[in-house]
Amino acid sequence: MINPCDLHDPIAQIFAGENIDLDAFIATHGPDKTQRAKNIASDPYAAAKFFHFIINVIFETLFQVKVTSHRVQSKMGILGYISAYFGTVESQGRGTLHLHLLIWLKHAPSFDEIRVLLQSEEFRAQIVAYIRANLRAYLPGLESAESVKQIPRDKGIAFNRPPKPDTPNYDQNMRAFELQLARTEQVHTCKLR
Repeated sequence: MINPCDLHDPIAQIFAGENIDLDAFIATHGPDKTQRAKNIASDPYAAAKFFHFIINVIFETLFQVKVTSHRVQSKMGILGYISAYFGTVESQGRGTLHLHLLIWLKHAPSFDEIRVLLQSEEFRAQIVAYIRANLRAYLPGLESAESVKQIPRDKGIAFNRPPKPDTPNYDQNMRAFELQLARTEQVHTCKLR
């Protein structure tokens, strides 16, 4: 599922008519969170254009799939070569769009072949290595409720740019950005209702 945040993304705000320089982006030099929400609520077409733009960027840059009016081109993407895909767009309660997507990869083993491969210790080790390299369920700095509370919460974090990779303290800045993003968007307390 791909669920872009249209309320606070600077690109969405550009589609809604805001004059934002993404090359010299400063989060405090733009509409505040209330104005950003008003911009998107008053222009659902801009929100839909943003969604379409982001989905196309994901397909073209990450999956290396380019769709034109006459054909679909596919190159090696982050998941390999895509042979087919199927997606359904839905709107959430407040009307924002999100995409449910199934992707079929070229040269992927069949269900029966996967079952056999999973019997191999080497194949299972490759799966574990892939998961460890690409997915995380924990970030250092989220060890306890107290350490989580020390991380600032910023509901407007999506109206931001990630740290630039060529800056001197990139690794440190990126870790801080990830912690703030996780604290704001993912950390929650489950309560019985």
